[in-house]
Amino acid sequence: MPSNSEIQPSPPDLQALFHADVAQRTAQRQQNFLLGFLAGFMAMLAGSGLWVTIAAVLPADCSFLALGVAGLVGASIRFFGRGIDWLFSVVGAVLAAMGCALGTVLTAGSALARSHHTDFWSTLTALRPASALALLQQTGPVDGMFFGLAVALGWILARRAPAPVAHQ
Repeated sequence: MPSNSEIQPSPPDLQALFHADVAQRTAQRQQNFLLGFLAGFMAMLAGSGLWVTIAAVLPADCSFLALGVAGLVGASIRFFGRGIDWLFSVVGAVLAAMGCALGTVLTAGSALARSHHTDFWSTLTALRPASALALLQQTGPVDGMFFGLAVALGWILARRAPAPVAHQ
């Protein structure tokens, strides 16, 4: 037969609950959505530019660089935004997807300029949205896999883990 002390639940640890609440409120106050977004946007542009540069040098398919763009975007948002809310993850995923699209279009534009022996910038300025969309639709299943992983990576890396919650 169980004793009386085994049946009664233990009282909540009020000090741990207080510290968890303070940590959560402090983390929420430290968030900076605008700075995180701007850092992620700049990282997306820089990562896409680096993708095009590497793809211009290497003769192979460089769709794996989508993971690098997403990692750069997510880490920038996490570091500068210091966010714990899900909104930071959404922005990380969206910017990672935009970085993948931009890297793909710029790489295809670079290849098009090389094949037609034209200037890269004049080729890009002549590119219309319908043409860019057609270039994106020509991606294969491996590219789609890397892009999906990149979006997931942007989602995961863009925010910090929330403060630990003390259990009662």
